Amino acid sequence: MLSPAQAPPQFDEEPWIARFLIGLGSTWQGVLIAASAAILSVNVALFAWTSQQSQSQAKLASHSLMVENRLSELLLFIRTAESEQRGDILASGNSAYRACYIAAVNEIPRRLAELNIMTADNLGQQAELAELERLINDKLADLASKLRLLDEGDRGRALESFDRNDKGRALMATIRERVARLKGEEERLLSVRSADSARASQQLFFVGLGDTLLIFFLGWMAISFSLLSRQRLVAANAALESKVEERVAELRAAHDEMQSFAYVVGHDLRAPLVNIMGFTGELQTLRDSIFDHLAQGGETPNSKSFDAQAAAAEFDEALGFIRAATVKIDHLINAILAISRAGKRELKLEKIDMSALVKGVVATLAHQAQAVGAKMEVGTLPPVTCDRLALEQIFANLLDNALKYLRDGEPGQIQVTGYAAYDRVIYEVRDNGRGIAEADQKRIFDLFRRAGAQDQRGEGIGLANVRALLRRLGGTIGLTSTLDCGSTFKVVLPRVCAAQ
Repeated sequence: MLSPAQAPPQFDEEPWIARFLIGLGSTWQGVLIAASAAILSVNVALFAWTSQQSQSQAKLASHSLMVENRLSELLLFIRTAESEQRGDILASGNSAYRACYIAAVNEIPRRLAELNIMTADNLGQQAELAELERLINDKLADLASKLRLLDEGDRGRALESFDRNDKGRALMATIRERVARLKGEEERLLSVRSADSARASQQLFFVGLGDTLLIFFLGWMAISFSLLSRQRLVAANAALESKVEERVAELRAAHDEMQSFAYVVGHDLRAPLVNIMGFTGELQTLRDSIFDHLAQGGETPNSKSFDAQAAAAEFDEALGFIRAATVKIDHLINAILAISRAGKRELKLEKIDMSALVKGVVATLAHQAQAVGAKMEVGTLPPVTCDRLALEQIFANLLDNALKYLRDGEPGQIQVTGYAAYDRVIYEVRDNGRGIAEADQKRIFDLFRRAGAQDQRGEGIGLANVRALLRRLGGTIGLTSTLDCGSTFKVVLPRVCAAQ
């Protein structure tokens, strides 16, 4: 159990909206989120449409202003043409006045063409503009007729036309009136369009405000739900860690009990085993005395068919079975005690040069390798922070097995290689020996289990001990093997091994 200081944190204060969402359940939460997303999509579309309408109305208002400006410019050019024509007549054909008159007259058709294009979508304005164009052409023809009198040398008649030209004055008045009507219509349109633009801008503001509030609400709701979910996840993780720690403590206690049990079993079995071995020795001594005495005295016990040599042979065979059994039991007990002691030994972590360590193990097996004609090679191995004694036992077992189970008539080739991968280091012990059948590969790491021909000494302890040691160090061991081709044992360790 955890102490109050270690207990998982409790979260009593939860946002009401998060409690509301969690209370709805996952189905209704999805419906609510989907509905919110749909409302937000509609509002975004409405915002875009309102924005477009606002821009459109603003463009129309600006267009009306431009039409009014063009009308004013058109009227200005007509007045300029009239005033420059009078100046030309009064100055008796002054070239400067004539040039300004011609420039103004040439500009008028261009302005009329622009106005026709700009009012193409307004039939009423088009009709007014057509009548205005007719009046302007009449006015320009009247101005041109006076200049022709001057060009013909009749300056007097040209001057008299200023006082008697009621037609020109009437045309100018009518032109001004038409221009005023056109501008008035544009002013009306400008007023309407400005009002529409202001209304669209107001709608855009309220739609934008609504979208902002909705986004804020949805964001707040999502954040509240996320925070509560995270809090609950933290609490669940803390509770899970508490259970895991309790379970680990139980497993450690069970492991310690098993080690103690193994030690007690080994110790208690050894005592009767010593007695068996001692009494077996006494029986051997007694046997020697009995049969020596019989041989010397020539006496036979109760039967003339007694064969002392045959009896001695049977006695020896029985004693041999007893001795073999006791030796095997002794080896098994030693193995159990070794595993028990290894499990209780405190690990000492240090940074280890693995190339040097494995080469040292190879050196201890050099005589055995020479005897079987095997060659052992050690590559460049990545270092690791681990327990030196445990690693020496692991690689000694693996290399010793590789030497024991070579193929007859095949020169032994044993290689140790390694590499680093992220936070792990991997070492491989590869040989070209007998290999291990697929059916046996999963059980060779079990205690007292062996595979293949039993022509080598051993009790099936080595690989079980290797796996147990690696588990304590936080590592694993794997096997890839093909029968009659060889085996590869892969040792995987963390860069910094476990300390227990």
